[in-house]
Amino acid sequence: MSIEPRPDQQTDPPPVVLAPGGAAGVFRGRLVIVFGSGFSGVFVYSPKPGSGNLIASVAAAAGTDPYGNVYQAGVFSYLGGGFAGLASGTVTVEASGAVSAGSLSSPSGGQLQLDTGLQQGGDTRGQMFVYSLGGSPSGAPLAQLGQSMAIVASHPGGSTAETWQSLGTLSGFTVTRGRYRITPEGEVEFDVVITGGGANAATTSWSNTLPAAYRPAVARAATMATGRAVTAGDAWPRLTVSTGGTVQVVTVANISLAMNANWNMPMD
Repeated sequence: MSIEPRPDQQTDPPPVVLAPGGAAGVFRGRLVIVFGSGFSGVFVYSPKPGSGNLIASVAAAAGTDPYGNVYQAGVFSYLGGGFAGLASGTVTVEASGAVSAGSLSSPSGGQLQLDTGLQQGGDTRGQMFVYSLGGSPSGAPLAQLGQSMAIVASHPGGSTAETWQSLGTLSGFTVTRGRYRITPEGEVEFDVVITGGGANAATTSWSNTLPAAYRPAVARAATMATGRAVTAGDAWPRLTVSTGGTVQVVTVANISLAMNANWNMPMD
């Protein structure tokens, strides 16, 4: 009969509880302990250990491995001169440029992109949140270190941050605002401020048609705010969007009045 040892009789390291792997290069075990000063940690290379082949590391302190690869403190992956990882509860992304030991305090232009799962049928509208760590893809900073980060959608069909797109002109109206954009939630936001000049048609189309990535699956409409009292027989002022991407203003003909709409349109 075997008797379990007392806690003070346990061996260090613990005895092996799993058989070693049958294939060369396979390690199986319950506990791996890494400690020590200087070059110490877990390092992964591909296709083999060597300069430029470090793809991942887990280390307590930043340093340089025996092959000349610079690694960061924390849990990190490396590719193409950039790196991403977690250190002291902070997610760090360095998109490109020279990597130097201890450079976590100054990432240059990296982006953290997260899949929102909002893409539909293979298109990428609203698919990515882009957190800019040093500068947006266009060069204008979205956020600086030490400040709150901006969150925006990516422009459909590319990896740049989404910006306002123009609806163009609107016959018979003075356009103060006529624009649209994808939101991080995967909707299309419209920002419209127009003034009728007294010679508009009852239904007027904007000169620009929405690209395919901005078109709704079903026709949509939203009311527009106006200071005019709506009388019997009047068309209620509204902004409409067809499945073909035509955006129209429907209102009373020959009106001299300001109207506006700020509307987030679902696309499903």
